[in-house]
Amino acid sequence: MNFSQFCLSKFGNYVKSRDKYLEMRKKLRSAHIFKAYEEYVSEAIAISLIAGALALFLGVIIGIIIITWVYIPSLVVYDPALAEFLRIFTPYKEIIVLTIIGGLFFVIFGGITYMIFMVYPSFQSSIRKVNIDTQLPHSVMYMYALSRGETNIIEIIRSVAELQNVYGEISKEFARILRDMELLGIDFMTALRNAQEETPSQDLSQFLGNLITLIDNGGDITDFFSIQIENYRVKSRSEHSLFLDMLGMIAEGYVTGFVAGPLFLIIVAVTLGSMKGSMTALLLGMTFGVLPFGSIGFIILIDLMLPKDEQIIKGLNLRKVKDFIGIRRIETPENAEKELFKEYEISKKRIRLEKILKDPLRAFFEEPGLSLYITIPAATILLAIVIFSNPGEILGGYVKASEYLTNYILLCFLIVLVPYIVFYETRARKLWNIENAIPQFLKHLSIINETGLSLAESLRIMLRTERGPLRVYIEKMYTDIKWGSSITQAFVGFANKVRINSLSRVVALVTKASESSGDIRQVLDIAATDSNMNMQLKKDKSTNMLIYLIIIYMAFLVFLYVVYSLTATFLPPMAKGAEAGGAAFIKNFNLEFYKVYFYHTALIQALFSGLVAGVMGEGDFRSGFKHSVILMLIAFAIFKFLV
Repeated sequence: MNFSQFCLSKFGNYVKSRDKYLEMRKKLRSAHIFKAYEEYVSEAIAISLIAGALALFLGVIIGIIIITWVYIPSLVVYDPALAEFLRIFTPYKEIIVLTIIGGLFFVIFGGITYMIFMVYPSFQSSIRKVNIDTQLPHSVMYMYALSRGETNIIEIIRSVAELQNVYGEISKEFARILRDMELLGIDFMTALRNAQEETPSQDLSQFLGNLITLIDNGGDITDFFSIQIENYRVKSRSEHSLFLDMLGMIAEGYVTGFVAGPLFLIIVAVTLGSMKGSMTALLLGMTFGVLPFGSIGFIILIDLMLPKDEQIIKGLNLRKVKDFIGIRRIETPENAEKELFKEYEISKKRIRLEKILKDPLRAFFEEPGLSLYITIPAATILLAIVIFSNPGEILGGYVKASEYLTNYILLCFLIVLVPYIVFYETRARKLWNIENAIPQFLKHLSIINETGLSLAESLRIMLRTERGPLRVYIEKMYTDIKWGSSITQAFVGFANKVRINSLSRVVALVTKASESSGDIRQVLDIAATDSNMNMQLKKDKSTNMLIYLIIIYMAFLVFLYVVYSLTATFLPPMAKGAEAGGAAFIKNFNLEFYKVYFYHTALIQALFSGLVAGVMGEGDFRSGFKHSVILMLIAFAIFKFLV
């Protein structure tokens, strides 16, 4: 009996007898968590009890420490009758304290664990909803391409279900329709209605509802898909405008709350600190606590708002998928073919390592994150040498240690970030150029295909005029086809060399459309229009966000100017006044502390302002590393040569 079966045997009847858990069934299906709701809730109860028991044990230990080190005073009660009653429990006050602390730990940690289990399916459903809504327009375009080749609707759904590495959650939803039909024996229309009811996406539910109505009335599926494509384009433009407005509001909130706000607090804290005594804790808490975590919160917020269609994928695979989604596999015996799989995995890792060692620079440009395996250890070793070569400076207090160590830490950041920025930005620019060339590529392909030539011949003719970033890939595709590869294999190889979602969708669209029909001109035109619209939306976003990128730079420069003015003109006279004792209201003023503190604040502000600029301007915080390095170097130059 495994853990799930044990939980079900202990709590299953209790869960079934409570109607409040019935709603969990739909949530689990929407989240694609393929467990019976009785099993899931039983596991949640069992794990919550285990977490509560562990927390109870921890609470008792903490209670013993408190009782040992902290004196527990007696209660002061003015009611004689109540005092007489409470006197009975006086000898047991340690046990009562342990019981209260342990009980609180049990309830809090057990309750939190239980709530996490109860909320997780809804959270997972919301993630799936965003992914489904993002991929739905592209999926409908793909379905339209197949419908023009007289492919029936069931085969269209099957084809989408087989492309999970391209259409993601949409493919999983359609795979569930196939599972209901082919494995559970449910008819097609009922399977569609089940998917409509259980999907977390309102857009997909509406699409399936319209499709059901169309099939019932005998309408034309190709015209239906064409209308849906145009509707999604209009909706995409509207949502894009709303998204830009929301992003602009968030940018203004960041500049106000985390650039101007800290600056105001610093001025107030410095002034009050000089009169009332040290406010070191407040200043350090704001710089090393509020600024980093607040900025990370803004980055996460913006990332959650961004369309999730800009991710680089692992690879395109157009082979058929034979597994049904939502069906558990029976585990094979523990040692069955275990050694063969282990040897296979080791061989894959060895081949990948040999490829990296054979041409490290190429590997770094293809996967910029690999550079961190070298730069992070190098920076760590350098920092360790600096620390252990002069431990006296490190132990000399905040000011002394910071004056010695801060620039070395900045150097370590540069060692880690600069190579990564070079590799990442080079690859990002290359991918941007390729993505920008895709609409024109599809348009040319459509014009040539209109003459009646095959895709292979179309590629040959395109080689005569193509001089952009796609030429090398077109040439390789044509060469592969001449040497016996199929059109599908050649295009898939093209997609797997670049590995971006937009190109993978185009390849899947073109290859499947060519398989179902020789005349794919209209499909290519629609794909070109769609790709061009997506690129225009991205360029529009970059243009609109440029002003906020400039605002972040200007706000940081203003921040540096104010800090420089405080350090160079305002604080030195106050420090002299404190030393001379001439001003009674100036107390414990440490000019060196404020210089170091302002330097640290400027560097941290530079790091996170750059990351926010990257995620707002280009949709990825990794694009912000270059801004962070530029701002940190500006801060370094100001404090090194002017302060």
